[in-house]
Amino acid sequence: MLNRNAHIKISPYRFYELVDVYNGIDSGLMESVASFHDTVAKSQHMLEDEYERIESLYRRFLSEADSSIRQNRQSKWSSTEEMSDASGKFSNTLGHNFLATVKSVTQCMIQIHGASEDMANKLDVKPLMLSGDRPDINSLNSFEPAAMQRMNYEISVNGDSVKSFAEGVLMIRTGRKSILQSLDTVADILSSYQRSLIHRHSAEGIEIFDNPMITDVALCVYENVDSHGEIEDGVDPDEISAYTVEKARVIAEAASTGLIGDFIRDPSDFLDFIKTFYQSLWKAFLDLEGDYKETIEAVTKAVDPYSNHRSIPKGNLESMLGVLDSLDPREVTYRDPSKLMTAEERQAHEFQKETIERLVSMLKNGLSAFRVVDYVLGRKAEHHKWQQDENSFYTCRIGSGNQFRGIAPGALEVVPGDRPTVSLDDIIGDGYDDIRSFVDTVESSSEWHDLFVASSPSKSADKNNVLLIGPQGCGKTEVLRAIGGDQGSLSIFAQGSDFNTCWAGEASKNPKRLFEAGLKLQKKTGRHVHFLIDEIDAILNNDRGGGSSSINLTLEFQILMDGVIRYPGLSVWGTTNNPERIPMPMIRRFSKVAVVGELSVDDRSKLLQHFAGYMPHEVSDEQWVELAKRLDGATGDVVRKIVDSVWRDKMTTFVSEHPEEARKLTDWLNEGTRFDVTSFDGKDRKEFKERLGEYVCIEPKELDESVDDALSNLAIITEIETAKATYDRSRSFVASTNEKG
Repeated sequence: MLNRNAHIKISPYRFYELVDVYNGIDSGLMESVASFHDTVAKSQHMLEDEYERIESLYRRFLSEADSSIRQNRQSKWSSTEEMSDASGKFSNTLGHNFLATVKSVTQCMIQIHGASEDMANKLDVKPLMLSGDRPDINSLNSFEPAAMQRMNYEISVNGDSVKSFAEGVLMIRTGRKSILQSLDTVADILSSYQRSLIHRHSAEGIEIFDNPMITDVALCVYENVDSHGEIEDGVDPDEISAYTVEKARVIAEAASTGLIGDFIRDPSDFLDFIKTFYQSLWKAFLDLEGDYKETIEAVTKAVDPYSNHRSIPKGNLESMLGVLDSLDPREVTYRDPSKLMTAEERQAHEFQKETIERLVSMLKNGLSAFRVVDYVLGRKAEHHKWQQDENSFYTCRIGSGNQFRGIAPGALEVVPGDRPTVSLDDIIGDGYDDIRSFVDTVESSSEWHDLFVASSPSKSADKNNVLLIGPQGCGKTEVLRAIGGDQGSLSIFAQGSDFNTCWAGEASKNPKRLFEAGLKLQKKTGRHVHFLIDEIDAILNNDRGGGSSSINLTLEFQILMDGVIRYPGLSVWGTTNNPERIPMPMIRRFSKVAVVGELSVDDRSKLLQHFAGYMPHEVSDEQWVELAKRLDGATGDVVRKIVDSVWRDKMTTFVSEHPEEARKLTDWLNEGTRFDVTSFDGKDRKEFKERLGEYVCIEPKELDESVDDALSNLAIITEIETAKATYDRSRSFVASTNEKG
């Protein structure tokens, strides 16, 4: 860049040499400087006004972002570092956003422009204050005091003017090199922006509408509307806070006016704007360099007689401009990634695509920022409703706290999770038919809530808490997954570690936080909410003095499940294989306590067929029964392990011996879209088994051998014996509980 701070020491020798050069500037050279000044001035106001406008928009946006931190308790910023990152506040894609790119490019142009203007000002020659008698520098030691005093006075009065002039002349010498350096910086900015666009429109799969730049601005608006979660929190678009709306309006306003608005409507102007500016400045410097050639040589000789300055080849500018042409954002193309998406990802992709396409049209037609933001808010509300319908499953976690949101460290948080794909109809074992019937009554009481409440002895339709008792591997957790996979209701899965925390006093507050989060979802959606707590005895127990890792939240859950404050539309599902640990007052809060999962011979036969049914097989009904009889006391988990062993061996052999056929079958599974087992329906599975059946088939002998291996495995033998003991103990406990009840 042009060196505005070149320091030239003025000695008496150099001063008078430079004075001769200074006084030799004629009217022709002054006209050259004036012409250069005019060239620079033409773009001055446009550049400065545009940059100030963008800077003003940035300041407004950051102000709104800061307001969001202070006021919006639903802010998604979770750390002090994140909140102090001004770039992160402006946009999720600020670093490679078109608005930021124009700002950075404009800043480079302003810097080289300002240096050029400063150089022109330095070349402004005005009369010097000199006496008629110039001292003889070579006989300086023989000066009379009066002569010495006069020389010091002349240097003192005129030194700054001469020094400034010399600096300006030397800036002419490096001017074109500075232009190339500035252009190189601009090329880096455009290269970075182009890379981000390539990634966005290929790896991320965002389609291009009209041109990549206006699509980029539309995406920026889309990402910043409600970026702090009010829509996600269930707020109606008409009730969105002003500071949330204003962030996106700032971006929409930037896209509708000024250079940015011109560029996104006619992208060819963007590079033309850059090239015209630098070509004009290059020519002005080239002309000035030619006119001041002798002056440059004289000043250089006086200031730096040993300099070996060489001029810059004329082709360098054209080379740099050619680089800019290769970085044209309009050349970025779109690659459809839908074949790599799941069904849910594809739906979200299509929704975003429709929204961005409409936004591009609105921005191109210059619609007001208010209309743009209102449209996006409405669309996000639609998408949030769809997500609630599709993603009905939530999980818990212990948060790290957020002082800006008033959230203490150690507080339980409820967050969306991946919905399970288990069906309640696929779970086999004693007691599960009764559970299916109970779930139907819960759904009926939820759908016909008023009728149930009006006829209820307790004036409530919410006595739906269930405790499932059984050994490990009997299917209790599968029931929780099946309840969580039901789209007609909402489910929140929790486990003991989700309540425990090292922060004093926070663990006892977490059950209430869980219920309040569930009630919030219930009010927002109108659907019943199930709390699914696996191994519930970890938090509801009679333990005393269990050490630092022990946690007992029995009292808290008693109050929440049957206390003064009602939590309508909520139910608790718990599982345990140690019912004796749970206090009797807590057992009483469960309207249904059932020992589940014990398998009869018929149940084990059905499970064997169910698990083996995912692959081709040649096993008769009688053979299934014989295998089931051998597995007396086995849980569903043991039955699955037996089939798993055969399945793994068969599939390993298949892919090893028939790799080409395995690849073709894999390609068939991913044809049209990435394979997703949740959308793998009965028709698809039937065709898959037919294709796989040409190479793979389970035979009775293989299942017999797998049963032999299992029954000789100490771990499985222990699991079966433990299951039998658990069922005996649990039946006795429930019978005793019923007698006391």
